Amino acid sequence: MSVCCLALSPDGAEPLGAQMSGASQDSPSSKPTPHSNHIPQHGGVFFMALDNEHHLEGVLLKSGVFKIYLYDAFTKPLSAAEVQQASGNVQVGESESAPRIRLLVGKDGHTLEAAVSKNLKLPVTINLSLRFQESAQNVRPEVFTFPFSHYIAPDAHPQPTVPMEARLLILLIYFCIFFAGGIGILIVRDRMVMQTDRRLPNDGEIRGTKWSRSGLKRSEIFRLWRVHRQFFPNSSLRFSYVALWVLMLSWLLFGLNLLQL
Repeated sequence: MSVCCLALSPDGAEPLGAQMSGASQDSPSSKPTPHSNHIPQHGGVFFMALDNEHHLEGVLLKSGVFKIYLYDAFTKPLSAAEVQQASGNVQVGESESAPRIRLLVGKDGHTLEAAVSKNLKLPVTINLSLRFQESAQNVRPEVFTFPFSHYIAPDAHPQPTVPMEARLLILLIYFCIFFAGGIGILIVRDRMVMQTDRRLPNDGEIRGTKWSRSGLKRSEIFRLWRVHRQFFPNSSLRFSYVALWVLMLSWLLFGLNLLQL
C-alpha cells in the first residue's frame, strides 16, 4: 500500500513520494539511472532528498529505535564514512515543542539511530531534521515527516510486487480452470441423466430446469442419484461428479488467494 506524506523544509513544503512496506512508484531498470529505484530496501518509509543526490529510509522498530538508512541517487547505501558525516535529530509527535532526540551512528556504522520510546502509541509521526554533511553547518537541515502505523521487523524486506501482466495471466488461468470445472460437472451430470433415462419410462424421466445450479429441480438431483446408483452401482460417474464439485469449491477458495497477489 502506498502512503504519501510531505517532506518539509524550513522554506516551505514540497510533496515527495513516501512508500510504505515495499510499494513503489518507480521500477528499477536494467541500466541503473539516478532516482530510478524508489523501493524501500528495509520495509520502511522512503524519501528522496531535496538535493536530488540522496535518498533515505526510516524504520521504526518495536524496540523503540528509529533507524535511518542513507542512500545515494542510485539508492546505493552510503559508506560508513559518509554516514558518519551526517547529523540530525528527531521529534516524536506533532508538537513543535517535543523533545529533540539526537541521531547517533548505529552499531553497524552504516545507519543513524535514535532511541525514541518502547511505549509509543501507534499510529505515530516522527519528524526528522537531517544534514547529510555535518560540516555544512551553514546549510539549514532538511525536515522529513515519517508516518508509522505499525512497527517494522528488523531488516524486513518488502514483498516483491507482481507485474500487471502477471496479474492478468493469473486471472485468466483462474477463470479458465473454473470454467473447465463447470463444463466437466455439466458433462458428467448429463451423462448420468442419459444413462438413467434409458432405464426409466418416458413419463418418469429426470426433469431439468435452467434455474437450478445443478440444472435439475431440487428433488430431481436426489432422484437422479438414487436411481443411477440403483441401475449402475459400480459406475464412477457419481464419484467424478462429487469430486468435480469438491475441486471447484476448493479452487474457488484457493484461487481467491492467487488473485490477492
